[in-house]
Amino acid sequence: MEDFHKLFYEEAGDLINSLEENLMLLEEDLSNTEVVNEVFRIMHSLKGSGAMFGYDNLSHFTHELETLYDKVRSKTIPLTTHIVNLTINSIDHINAFLKEDDNEDIINKGKAFLQQIELSSSKDDKTEVNEKSNLTDNDKIKPQLNKKLYLIQFEPNPDILNDGTNPLYLLDELSDLGDAIIKTNYKNLPQIEDLDVDKCYFKWEIILSSTESRTTIEDVFIFVADDSHLEIEIISEKDVFSVADVEDKIKDLFLNNKQSIKGIKKLIKLYEADVVEAEEINDEVVVSVGKEDTLPLIQEAKQETTPRSNVKIPEAIKIDTVKVSSKKLDSLINLVSEFVTTQARLHNIASSNKSVELNALSEDFQLLSRQFRDVAFEMRLIPVHTMVVKFKRLVRDLSKSLGKKVQFIAEGTETELDKNIISSLSDPIMHIIRNSIDHGIESPDKRLNSGKAETGTIKLKAEYSGAYILISIEDDGAGIDQEIITKKAIEKNLIEESAKLSKDEVYNLLLLPGFSTSKKVTDVSGRGVGMDVVKRNIDDLRGEVNINSEKGSGTKITIKLPLTLSIIDGLLVGVNNSKYILPLTSVLKIYKVSNAEIENAYKNIIDIEGIQYPFINLTDKFADAHKDKSVNHFITVNYHDKIVGLIVNELYSEYQAVLKPIDKLLKHTEMFSGASILGDGKVAMVIDTNKLITHFTN
Repeated sequence: MEDFHKLFYEEAGDLINSLEENLMLLEEDLSNTEVVNEVFRIMHSLKGSGAMFGYDNLSHFTHELETLYDKVRSKTIPLTTHIVNLTINSIDHINAFLKEDDNEDIINKGKAFLQQIELSSSKDDKTEVNEKSNLTDNDKIKPQLNKKLYLIQFEPNPDILNDGTNPLYLLDELSDLGDAIIKTNYKNLPQIEDLDVDKCYFKWEIILSSTESRTTIEDVFIFVADDSHLEIEIISEKDVFSVADVEDKIKDLFLNNKQSIKGIKKLIKLYEADVVEAEEINDEVVVSVGKEDTLPLIQEAKQETTPRSNVKIPEAIKIDTVKVSSKKLDSLINLVSEFVTTQARLHNIASSNKSVELNALSEDFQLLSRQFRDVAFEMRLIPVHTMVVKFKRLVRDLSKSLGKKVQFIAEGTETELDKNIISSLSDPIMHIIRNSIDHGIESPDKRLNSGKAETGTIKLKAEYSGAYILISIEDDGAGIDQEIITKKAIEKNLIEESAKLSKDEVYNLLLLPGFSTSKKVTDVSGRGVGMDVVKRNIDDLRGEVNINSEKGSGTKITIKLPLTLSIIDGLLVGVNNSKYILPLTSVLKIYKVSNAEIENAYKNIIDIEGIQYPFINLTDKFADAHKDKSVNHFITVNYHDKIVGLIVNELYSEYQAVLKPIDKLLKHTEMFSGASILGDGKVAMVIDTNKLITHFTN
């Protein structure tokens, strides 16, 4: 049962995300009927699923919202901005019910919120009642040509109650789709001594008059269709219940077993003629139906004349996607890591062995481990789109509270990232967007006075860049004033008054702990923790933050992240008889240089093939008692927008490095993104080239 509740919680989360996204679209275009229908469907699904899994208060709450949107769909009431705002705010209540459905405080708040919903439609309800009271007899028999009559036969699996499903809730949900006549069949009910209270012995036959499609009706039984007997057939394309007294006659015959199902279907066919007649005659003519005693009883026919259209579950169902728990994916990645480490051991053994077969096996094993790793990583990738809905909601709510007009644009949201990175990235982006709205985007008046449109724009863009992903958040607001930042930094003793900082160095001050240019503390900003959180979280993800701005034109903050955190392709190198790993994505070219060239280099700049490269000699920086004086290798790597050389003693091979965390107390930890166990059991430190260069050049 716990597994079913967990499944419901996950599916409800997906539905709520979809609801929030559709409401944002609806807020932009109130006339979009497709989105209205989608909102109604989501509310309907939440109501039915909630009731099925015992979330009665959630079910009741979403039922009221469903009713509200049903009135909007049927054009009983107009859709207004107030209703959309009300629905957006209701999402917080739905989430609260999901966490604690029986919490009295949440229930009371939900009741107060429902009163607002009732007020939104009460005036229109009265109008609807008055309109109905003025209907003439001719109007009462006027056919609704879009309605159909369905016969539904539902026999649930006897163990349906053990699965957490109450079939009565399904029947209740079915009744919401139209006018339903429900008959219970007790034939399978055993003697009392054989009765098992955990089993369901009933089956039901339902005649439903509805405008809904067969697919919508099937959706009611979506969780139980595989294990139950379900038949749905259209017994009339006409709404025979619209003819006066016909529904009552059918109900009497059906519920009291005065006619079999075959007889009922034939009788309905006879009533169809009255509906057709009503369609053809003038609206002022009243269609007369004969007295009940003149209606012949239809005897059972030996053969059915109306073909039955059954809902059948196919023998084989093609499944394109499968939901897998995060814990299982994490376990898989751990196994892949062990697999890669074992492959490294095999490669080490094969390299020291002259066996051709063993070496061939090692190469095959290495290829398989790489493919295995790539597939496992792809399973953990999640599109950036999953985060976008909450950003839209943040922009909407915060801009309104600050009295600003802001539109949010997202591009490249199909770009995928490791799920662990996605979960850690949400807060930093929220901080950046919050700062963009609070500090960046001006008020409508200020924007108009400066020649801008009164509505500001915040654009989030995600794109791949090699083995990295770039996520930028750009606004067209006031930009960053370097003078104000510099003065604030001097006041806080972060820099000397005489210091001359570059543009990038000034912007990087914003990332320091406690730095803020706000003159007052608000709920939005002013405490100096926003951008510090961004820097810390991105550092933890082995990423970088870059700020670029023009005063008066806007600000762009770019986050650069690796696609994954667990295993990287690296270059195994040796420095003074110790082994290190450089990320292969950072490496550009490799040259050989002599000790003389290094010793004669001026200000650590060396000329190679006519190009001058600044360099860092790791054989000096990592010097110990065993400093190696052998041949040196010059490895050029990317460093922001520059190219820098790193000098090492040895080059070994490309290497799949499984990253293991290292103790933060270790000296120079910031230069290393982790450690990796080599095939011979020794440990190699994995170098973060950007942080290493920053460390030794500052």
